[in-house]
Amino acid sequence: EYLEGGGLRQDGNVVVPSSCNLNVAHSIVTTGNWNICGSMTAKRGGLMSFDGNVIFSNSQTFFRKLKVKGNMEAQSGTLTINNEVQVSKTMSVKSGAAITCNHGTFHVGDLDVQGSMTFHGAVAAVDRDTTVAGTVSHSRTSSKSQTVDLRITGGLWVKSGGRIHANEMSNH
Repeated sequence: EYLEGGGLRQDGNVVVPSSCNLNVAHSIVTTGNWNICGSMTAKRGGLMSFDGNVIFSNSQTFFRKLKVKGNMEAQSGTLTINNEVQVSKTMSVKSGAAITCNHGTFHVGDLDVQGSMTFHGAVAAVDRDTTVAGTVSHSRTSSKSQTVDLRITGGLWVKSGGRIHANEMSNH
């Protein structure tokens, strides 16, 4: 299945099954919860705004702007955000899941990383606590604009097996 079009507004809960490709040209705004098992792409200036909780599983999902007023959980698969992410409550990256943030703003309430997160030039702010039992990294770079500026207001816990590192030496 393939759905392409302009904006979509949904009041209520939505499940995107694994057999579905959702290709959005402009925006999606929903007041309910989303469970995304299929693939989802937001082209151009696509804004994805969710007032409820969002679960990503077994998907390759690409966003320009992602705003979640509830909790966000990446259970498995790869999630790529190419500009801006805002999660008001907790962002969880479970073991087996990977999130890549490319150039932009990353702002969450709490961050729990059991899988992997990679930043390519971003300002990352966590309002409360960060727990790392997986890997948080940024790519090798010689340009300051490509590094990550990680600001954590609350506590930082790196648990057994957890790592925060640059994939290679950074000049900044």
